[in-house]
Amino acid sequence: LGVALLAFGWRSRESKPQLGQILQGGGVAAFYLVVIAAVKLHDMIPAAVGLPLLLVLVALASTLAVLQYAPWMAHVSMVSGFFAPVLMSDGSGNYVALFSVFIFLNAGLMFMFAFREWGHLCLTGFILTYGIGGLWGLDAYRPEMWPSVEPFLLAFTAGYGWIAWRLNGLIGREKQPEADVAPDWAAVVFSAPRLHLFFVLA
Repeated sequence: LGVALLAFGWRSRESKPQLGQILQGGGVAAFYLVVIAAVKLHDMIPAAVGLPLLLVLVALASTLAVLQYAPWMAHVSMVSGFFAPVLMSDGSGNYVALFSVFIFLNAGLMFMFAFREWGHLCLTGFILTYGIGGLWGLDAYRPEMWPSVEPFLLAFTAGYGWIAWRLNGLIGREKQPEADVAPDWAAVVFSAPRLHLFFVLA
């Protein structure tokens, strides 16, 4: 079913772009659910295999979103990706694996941002990265974890600092086609001095 939806959706991308994107999104979602069911419900594959499969699907959906100017598909793929390690978690508390997945997702987000200036997608990634990471920190962080946690935090700070710098340059710039331009509110949020201060203190 997933293959059929992806194939038909891709073939319809020019004649019926909205329908084609919906079908492609449905195809990716079908594969996503199959992997989760195989790991969580039927024990057919281990979580160590299921999580990379989900990330491959996230990468596929993100690529399709960039190729077809589909920001909603990019949002869905990003949200799905950030919750993938939560869904695949075996309760072991492997935070290095969690933040490694976040590095992968944020690298993908920056790849998309390099081609499509979707500021709202960057804001979504920022909220999910620091939101889920913050909840983990409140629940499980201990001082002895600092050497293994700090490199991830520095990487996230550098990545979103670069995004903030790029978005800051978009304020006042002549608008491009709607599919490519970052919304003004996203540029303003990422350019706020308070957020820059947060990056420095992080």
